[in-house]
Amino acid sequence: MAYMRIHCGDCGMVKEVHKYVPDDTEVRYCPLCGSEIDRDIWETMIIPAVELLNKANRAFIAKHTEENTTPIYIDVIADHFTRDDM
Repeated sequence: MAYMRIHCGDCGMVKEVHKYVPDDTEVRYCPLCGSEIDRDIWETMIIPAVELLNKANRAFIAKHTEENTTPIYIDVIADHFTRDDM
């Protein structure tokens, strides 16, 4: 099951968001301090990127299954930037 980890820069909370989260669940907010991920960034960048990477991993598995190639999986480990890094 595909999931992503969200790291809150305000309080340090780390939460995992699974692909099959109910639609009414508001995952853009930190459950500890209430910090919010910008809706536009979430909808136009984060969700499409996660879905595309999940699709690529499924394609790797399909190729491995059909052609007996080496199984490969891709994870993105992001840099944790601060305001000083920008």
